[in-house]
Amino acid sequence: MTVTESSLSPDRAAALAGPDWLRNRRRAAAELLATAVWPTEAAEEWRYSPIDELDLHSFVPTAVAGSATPIRLATAAGTIDLANGVATSIDVAPEHAARGVRLARLADLDDGESFVGELPGADDPLGLMVAAFAPDPVVLQIPAGLTLADELVVSSSIEVGSSNDTPPSVLTQVIVDAGPDSEVTVVIVDASARADALHVPRVDVRIGPAARVRVAALQDLGSGVTSLGRMQVTIADQATFAGWTAGLGGGFARQRVD
Repeated sequence: MTVTESSLSPDRAAALAGPDWLRNRRRAAAELLATAVWPTEAAEEWRYSPIDELDLHSFVPTAVAGSATPIRLATAAGTIDLANGVATSIDVAPEHAARGVRLARLADLDDGESFVGELPGADDPLGLMVAAFAPDPVVLQIPAGLTLADELVVSSSIEVGSSNDTPPSVLTQVIVDAGPDSEVTVVIVDASARADALHVPRVDVRIGPAARVRVAALQDLGSGVTSLGRMQVTIADQATFAGWTAGLGGGFARQRVD
């Protein structure tokens, strides 16, 4: 499948809210996406999957937040709530914020443009979709030398409209940045109450030298949701990463970890 339809057009991407640099980045990602070739079952990593049956253009990227009840952990040091990919609440315990823990919308960061890094290549159409149409990428940053005993939680819910609505594609980007010799546990929960959506979550984990990072990802989606997730982890010298994933729902659900 070649991505050329208007639902994924550069103009639509650039119309999403955000600073000029982010709008320009989204447009560039959408332009590159138009040249990308969608994966097929002929590729080894997609063999025996229903990827050939997925009509990408039957879904429209959404930037309208829902109102589902987010997941809560009593011990959390900080939480980010996403509804249909839009940040509805960001909260950091004051004592942790004072120590430099930063949870924020990418669009609100003064250093957001340098922080987000390069665009995915044309060989990663799902990554380009997220770069172009994720309405509210979020950042979790842990400063150098800090050990955070309590978890940071990202609670992401999908809530679609009535059965007469065009099914949405819900695109999320979570960036975890752990400074040198820091330690943190991040819990990411993706949940939905019903079906008829395309879910494309992207998690980028960046681990500085000698840092210790644990990421637990739980997916509990409706039986009609197609979820095509990817977690990309960059680990510096003497650093440690431990990751857990649990997929409990979804019609076709895939999680790739690099």
